[in-house]
Amino acid sequence: MKAILVALGLLTATGSLTVSNFLHDGGRGGTRLGSAPVVLLPATDPPTVVGVSRLLRTDKGIGFDVETTGLMPGNPYSFWVFIDESPVSLAGPPGVEPFEIRLTVNGGFASPGGTQRFSGFLPAGVLPPVNGTSVTDVDDGFFDDPKGANISLAVRSHGPPIAGMEYDQTNTLFGGCPPNTCETIQGALHVGKRQGNGSGDDDEDEDDDDGHGDDDED
Repeated sequence: MKAILVALGLLTATGSLTVSNFLHDGGRGGTRLGSAPVVLLPATDPPTVVGVSRLLRTDKGIGFDVETTGLMPGNPYSFWVFIDESPVSLAGPPGVEPFEIRLTVNGGFASPGGTQRFSGFLPAGVLPPVNGTSVTDVDDGFFDDPKGANISLAVRSHGPPIAGMEYDQTNTLFGGCPPNTCETIQGALHVGKRQGNGSGDDDEDEDDDDGHGDDDED
């Protein structure tokens, strides 16, 4: 199993495609909409909940939306999508190995109140090529199981902002580190439906008749 780290400049929190309009425009043909708490990492017992995440699954890809708290005001954070498409699920806690695919979507800077919202869309199909920095491996090069895969959504800290490194600190794995210290500090795990076991997120709804999931879910 290989780890895949891919930087996606596809859509960000300010992008044109959000979870809600993906449901309306791009999520036809059967959708599953689920939510999961965002927790502090390393995980505690019981987990320390700091936010909420929503994940929309369709045959065409996944849409995601994360609202979180507890960040350092003004500091840069990158946002990651970790994917496990193995036939037998091996996924551990959010943001922790093993995951076959790792992709970063443009992050951002925490608000004065220490909050941030990350949203985006990852289409099924061919992944970007390896570039050695934000793309380190792409396994077989495809994301082909958006409904069945385990999906972990994670927030990564890059320390205080460094002038001239704003992009790297919000879009790459080690942007600003060193001199800063980078670490994955928050995560949310969405368990997928795998062929043969019928399991998945307990709060996910599926609608294969009109392509609409539960858009009123809390």
